[in-house]
Order: sequence, then C-alpha cells, then structure tokens
Amino acid sequence: MVHEAGAAPCPLHEDEAIAQAHKRLTRGHIHAMGLGLIAIAVSLILAFLNAPNGIKAAAAACVGVGGLFYPMSWIIMGVRTVNLGLETAERSVLPIVALSVALVLIGIILTLAYLIKGLLKAE
Repeated sequence: MVHEAGAAPCPLHEDEAIAQAHKRLTRGHIHAMGLGLIAIAVSLILAFLNAPNGIKAAAAACVGVGGLFYPMSWIIMGVRTVNLGLETAERSVLPIVALSVALVLIGIILTLAYLIKGLLKAE
C-alpha cells in the first residue's frame, strides 16, 4: 500500500478495503465543506440577482439538495465498502451521485444564466 508523503503507516489500513473506506469517508467530508461553500456563494449571488423569486428558490434548492446528497453518497459508499466490496459499494450509490451532480449543475447554470443576463442588461 502506498502512503501519502510524510504519513506514517497505519496498521488498521493494511487491508485495501479498509484503506479505501477511509479514503471515501474522508472525501465525503471534504466534498461537504466545498459544496457547502458553493451553496452559500450561489445563494448570496441569487439574493442580489434580478430574477423571479421562483427561479431563485429553485436554483438555491437545487444547489443545496445536490450539495447535501453528493457528500452523503461518498460517506455511504465508504461505510458500505468493507461489506460490499469496492465496486459494489460504488455502484450502490451511483443513482444518488447522478441526481446530486445534476441538481448542483442545474442550480449553477440557472444562477450563471441570470447573472449573465443581468450583466448584459446593465450595459
């Protein structure tokens, strides 16, 4: 097993499945922090856009829900890795991942569309 630079070998991670589970759980937490910041930024941008309230609510909800479920899929995959194996755990969360990514992208695209529309209208 290859360890990160400067990291001491951990005897608990000698099993590849446990090492992968740990990596997936870590990624879940990292993605949660990043997508949380994106959701806040998108919501703040939406607050100042001249867009219909329904569009603002839909875009914020898409980014928020997608940003919640995508990191959860990493955590669920990490928990399932040891029992189901690497590939089966990955396939088990694929529907959640697909929906989450789609929701985040829809929210960001809606926000960018109204941001660009507002910038072009201002000129």
